[in-house]
Amino acid sequence: DRAAALATAFLHDTWALVSATSGLLPVLATTDPLADHGLPGTVRTWDQGDGDLGARLERMVTAGLREAPAVLAARLAVAKAQNVADSLGPGVVVIGSDQVADLDGVPIGKPGTHARAVEQLRSMRGRSIVFQTAVAVVRGSSGYEGTALASVTVRFRDLGDAEIEHDAAL
Repeated sequence: DRAAALATAFLHDTWALVSATSGLLPVLATTDPLADHGLPGTVRTWDQGDGDLGARLERMVTAGLREAPAVLAARLAVAKAQNVADSLGPGVVVIGSDQVADLDGVPIGKPGTHARAVEQLRSMRGRSIVFQTAVAVVRGSSGYEGTALASVTVRFRDLGDAEIEHDAAL
């Protein structure tokens, strides 16, 4: 999966730069407590789970559905990093990342239900989807905020209805 590989490479490169800087402590902003992403050294995750950060991001996704997918991905990555940076002390550099699927310039959110997953897969079959991946770095004590964005285009197979039903059930 090229999109996942690109996101992982972005994250590893950013982590390496922060780790190599004396006096800085890298923190990974994530809503997944198991997500260490294979990063070297000690990964310090800050998990807000379904609470404050999860709810805030969901509101942003809903509000951002009228926003360009690349802009939305960057904004969500910054929001994750900023939320965590606001909670931690000086000397901490927070890395946040997000990915938004882009179908003809429209962001595709998480389906949430089986019926919505089927609808999304049907709309994407046989088409190209662009995965907009953003990585943000925030250092609260200095006010630094930086983002990088990469796009990967993936062509979906022309799946039949039975395949879509099966995939949506997973």
